[in-house]
Amino acid sequence: MVATESEKQINQMIQFIMNEAKDKAEEIQSKALEDYNIEKLKLIQYYKTDLLAKHEEKMKKIDIALAIARSTAINQARLRKIALREELMQKLRVDIAKKLTSGKNQGAVCANLMAQAMLALLELKVEVRCRKADESAVNGAVKDAEKFYSQTIKKETGLDMQCSVSVSKDYLPDDVIGGVVVTTQGGRIAVDNTYQRRMEIAFTEAQPQLKKMLFDIGKDDLCFD
Repeated sequence: MVATESEKQINQMIQFIMNEAKDKAEEIQSKALEDYNIEKLKLIQYYKTDLLAKHEEKMKKIDIALAIARSTAINQARLRKIALREELMQKLRVDIAKKLTSGKNQGAVCANLMAQAMLALLELKVEVRCRKADESAVNGAVKDAEKFYSQTIKKETGLDMQCSVSVSKDYLPDDVIGGVVVTTQGGRIAVDNTYQRRMEIAFTEAQPQLKKMLFDIGKDDLCFD
């Protein structure tokens, strides 16, 4: 009878201990699962943040590469456009030069060019340089230039002034398309009235109109780009 009661108590103690152990094991398992889930979320968030950062960095690099490529393409297109426009302007210069040299009344043109330079200098003596090919036309225009000079001074100031013109044997280079260079005081002062110089002045002054006509560019755009 006593033995049976003792066994019963022992079995109850064993059952209690087993239940406690089971509860403790479940508690440990639950805590381990909770810790696992927390660590898993931390790792997921870490790698998610890391991947997003790497993705954002890659996207920035792609955006920069695209921006550079776009800028390069735009610059190349602009350079090609500038080159084509400059090519057209050079062709226009060549065509104008041909018309200038092939035009009639070269003697009258030479007289006007000399007279303009003489009026700019306002000297008693000037020397004219020209191409050897134009020497005859320039010599033939000297008297008209002197006359035009005197008449203009008389008209504008009422004064009687004369200017003596001599034609130099120091010729301008053959690649000069025409016109004259008028000098005084031993060549220290000069007025360039060659066709090239006159043409460049005309191109500069008429640049807005030329751009509008040739390239449909507004008059406020001051450069060919």
